[in-house]
Amino acid sequence: MASGSPEHLWIKVGNERIWESQSEKLLGMTVDKNLLFESHLKTLCKKVNQKVSALARIAGILPFQKRHILLKTFIESQFAYCPLIWMFCSCTMNNKINRIHERALRIVYRDYESSFEDLLTKDKSLKFHHRNIHQVAIEMFKVKHDLSPPFMKDIFTLIDKETQGKLRGNSGDDFLRPNINSVKKGARSLRNFGPIVWNNMLPEKYKFCKTLDEFKISIKVWEPENCPCELCNPIVRGFGRIKQTRSRNSDFYYY
Repeated sequence: MASGSPEHLWIKVGNERIWESQSEKLLGMTVDKNLLFESHLKTLCKKVNQKVSALARIAGILPFQKRHILLKTFIESQFAYCPLIWMFCSCTMNNKINRIHERALRIVYRDYESSFEDLLTKDKSLKFHHRNIHQVAIEMFKVKHDLSPPFMKDIFTLIDKETQGKLRGNSGDDFLRPNINSVKKGARSLRNFGPIVWNNMLPEKYKFCKTLDEFKISIKVWEPENCPCELCNPIVRGFGRIKQTRSRNSDFYYY
């Protein structure tokens, strides 16, 4: 491999020189060279913002039921494509997604006074990040019950009963968590986050569901708590990491 400049690499295959690309679109996903998917989400947010603006222009002549249907099928569905790929986005991008979601809810409910949390309660829905956590839990259920394609089984390691008895303090865990101690070594990855969701975040009652359909229906009422990721616990300069709670008074506390 050679370099034409510090920013651009190329590799020679036969007589052809293939240059490095900043990003490429693959199966509907824009993949950048750092695997951060910021470019994909910027494009997606722009597209969804346009749809929200279109809804705002016709909201005055539509009854609530029609506005709500458009919200679910025309706007929220845009964020349902491959969420396990882009869910480990930056806090800035996650906040942008939340602002778009909040704006759409205000238009649908004609409510410009309530907080985002109250709008979510009124809509009986969750933030997109929490919905993505639901998707992670569903994938973990599928892996545990041998319903996943083979490559998913290569990502996660189920703990057998013999190994389970040897684990200190985690004897009830179903999945082995990889040895990761920094963001650079994979903390923001599905391989690491999946076991956390299943072992530590998902209430035990949901783990006893018999079928996938039963599991999907049951967790619809589950609001993920104690998520350790930086989207749920952002770092504020001068204070450190802030843990957010969805309590009645929407308090924040430091640790």
